[in-house]
Amino acid sequence: MGADTLLGGTGNDTLKISDFNGDVIDGGAGIDNFQIAANNQTLDLRLATTIKNIEVIRLGDSHSTLKVDTQSVIGLSDDSDTLKVDASGNSNSLKMDTGWTDNGIISGYHIFTKGSAALQVNSAITDIETMPDPTAYTISDVATANSASGIFNNGIQAVTIDFGGKTYNAWGLDTIDLTGFGLEDKLIINHDDGSLMGNARYNLFTRSARNHYISSRSNHYWVSGPPSSTYDAHSAQIDRVSWQKGAKTAKLISSRTYWMDNNRVYAQ
Repeated sequence: MGADTLLGGTGNDTLKISDFNGDVIDGGAGIDNFQIAANNQTLDLRLATTIKNIEVIRLGDSHSTLKVDTQSVIGLSDDSDTLKVDASGNSNSLKMDTGWTDNGIISGYHIFTKGSAALQVNSAITDIETMPDPTAYTISDVATANSASGIFNNGIQAVTIDFGGKTYNAWGLDTIDLTGFGLEDKLIINHDDGSLMGNARYNLFTRSARNHYISSRSNHYWVSGPPSSTYDAHSAQIDRVSWQKGAKTAKLISSRTYWMDNNRVYAQ
């Protein structure tokens, strides 16, 4: 069966499903409760990008696991940085990233805080574990680029691409192999690193053909021109990593595009 869509309204809603399989869950405004009825479920909020505007999650009665990190808690709701986690059985588990402060049990809930984020965990959930921090790896030259695919395992890897602002094909590279990069891994791109020149330009109009991409962008505005006229121009500098679904190679693609008020478009 395909994914379901459950949408809340402007009030306090309860959205309930049997099990989560990439379903679209959006509680809308108010304090909204998302309930998973089935047992033996694992919900990883770090990967569940289709869940939005939820303030309370209730797990099944037994042997279910919720995984969170700070950003997934903060990003789960537009109205609150606090997530309440409920369950009736004592065989459920919570796994979270490091750095949370344990504030003890208050009114039947185990309270954890980290920055603006807060977790209120039903005291029935006693199996609370800390997940290891991501393993860091930096791609900065030919050697580290060629070794990148060998770093991935079942854990979380945080990969940084930082060539010091130098185009990576100037290093003799035309691809960076990220075989093994998974949904749980993180990719950080130093702005303007890895830009491609000449025939390797990124086609802005075929982006829909890419299944996955990560982008960072900065915009610059300025006014220039001869004394008798003024030109308004907009420059967008974009770094992208894109890879086809099932592909063995990820390619970093960068472009810089200018829009002029006389409808001329320049791209490099």
